[in-house]
Amino acid sequence: MAWQSQPVRVSADGSAEIEMDLPDFNGKLRWMAVVYSDQAYGHADAETTVVDKLVVQLSRPRFMAVGDQSVLSLDLNNQSGAEQSLDLRLTAEGGLTATERQTAISLADKQKTTVLFSVAAQKSGQGKVSLTVKSDGSAGNGIALENDWTVDIRSAYPAVTRKAQQVIGPEQSWEPEDMLEGLDRASVTAQLTLSSQPLIDADSHFEQLLTYPYGCTEQSASSGYPWVLINHDIAEKWDFWRLSKGSSSRVTVMPSAKTDRKIGPEAAAKSNSQGGFGAWSNHTDEMNWLTAYVTDFLTDARMAGADVSASSLEKSVQRLQQYLRDGGSVRQRWGRISATIHWQQRPIRPTFWQK
Repeated sequence: MAWQSQPVRVSADGSAEIEMDLPDFNGKLRWMAVVYSDQAYGHADAETTVVDKLVVQLSRPRFMAVGDQSVLSLDLNNQSGAEQSLDLRLTAEGGLTATERQTAISLADKQKTTVLFSVAAQKSGQGKVSLTVKSDGSAGNGIALENDWTVDIRSAYPAVTRKAQQVIGPEQSWEPEDMLEGLDRASVTAQLTLSSQPLIDADSHFEQLLTYPYGCTEQSASSGYPWVLINHDIAEKWDFWRLSKGSSSRVTVMPSAKTDRKIGPEAAAKSNSQGGFGAWSNHTDEMNWLTAYVTDFLTDARMAGADVSASSLEKSVQRLQQYLRDGGSVRQRWGRISATIHWQQRPIRPTFWQK
């Protein structure tokens, strides 16, 4: 934690009082004080140990799958300064099931112990483990503690998509077959689409490109192409702007009054000093086909009104021109037999990247 007080006045005996609220925290705090007057200043620092009367820590899995079983470990550490007789109660709810555990524990001052608690994951969602500890104590050393922890529970199997399509004639009815067999019904979402035109699932293709989980240079460029190829009216009609909220961090998209979209692909940052592109960064080996592909993408993005660096794009175009000047062929070094790729020159229009 970090906290800074407002200036306070020091009393005649050289002391000052400051109040602050501490969060749920066990550990050491370092205090740093600065004092000053019209003629002098000084500073000092010190450490204070902050600890609850009873320090509790639950060791638990970060997540569980439906059907999993786990033994949780609850560590108890008596820091109250006196012996404690504790009444402890552990329960589980939500997606977790367990036999409630109630036990009495005696701990001397500074003594530690561990309590084990078995749980099972029964359904997807979130499970909660709750702890209640009470001790009558004496001379103000009584303990009353409540705490809870959560565990995320997910399916043990990957997501499954099932589709059924049918042409329905006039005055006809259609009842889809049962597609829920073997699925966790609590996790199922369904969508019904009716159309007088052939169905092209552009929505899911668009979303999968935007949320593609990997990020090499080619993948970064490809995941940005939807925003290059689509115009503002189509995006509005199909509500594609909402998909940008879940898009990969490699591509940022926002409607603009000046342009239909703004594209900031990570691919543009992977060019080397000569304008060529490597698979993962500007330090990896330059790939000729990839340089051509990414440069073409950035050119299209620039034409579409995206915010692409003019100097970087110009450097990449000059790199392609160098490919053409140096014999008109490029050799790929990973092939078993060195393959020659012949480039067909096309007109290059510098106005694409000039403002």
